[in-house]
Amino acid sequence: MTNPKLSKIGSYPIYHLNFLTQYELAMTFLRFQEHYESPNPKFRGHVFTFEEYVDWYIRTYNGFTYYKDWGGFNVPSYAIDAVRSFPCLSKREKFLIDLVDSKIKVKRYYLIGTFGKANTLTLKHEVCHGMFYCCPEYKEIVSKIVKKYKVSNLHKVLLNIGYCKEVLVDETQAYAITGYLPMTRTKEMFDLSKELKDRIKEFDIFRGV
Repeated sequence: MTNPKLSKIGSYPIYHLNFLTQYELAMTFLRFQEHYESPNPKFRGHVFTFEEYVDWYIRTYNGFTYYKDWGGFNVPSYAIDAVRSFPCLSKREKFLIDLVDSKIKVKRYYLIGTFGKANTLTLKHEVCHGMFYCCPEYKEIVSKIVKKYKVSNLHKVLLNIGYCKEVLVDETQAYAITGYLPMTRTKEMFDLSKELKDRIKEFDIFRGV
């Protein structure tokens, strides 16, 4: 495993971990991410082994393609703290925990992960999640805007591709700001996207991503 690069984004406690390959990224973040927001309640918020998750993924998606399916990750610090007590930590998981312990000096933070030369929209998408968690003002503004619009079609798509209902508002704002999914291109989504983009300009963190 090549050592990924950790950097801080803006003035908020949002940190970006960039890996060389998508495989290394996904295999490192898997249990942190799925403890945080797995669509399967057996994993979300619970302790589980890597093998248990892989077995379920294969049964559900007809093969283990996790490392191809997801190109960006985002987890709050409490998910990292939870995985510390998981059984049989992998070398990758231990590396991530040791890295944040040595480099991040605040207790509450948000960690986002990408690979290679990160796509600007992918990075911005993950930063939107970081702001939703780290900045109460941002969360209040975008949540109120999202709730004004009828986006049930987007929610259905998000649930079908592996998100849980608990993160629908967060995912809606991130997708609307950075490029909503092709099958959800409606006037409602266009208007939502425009309003969100206009409002988040006041947050200087988005000037660099």
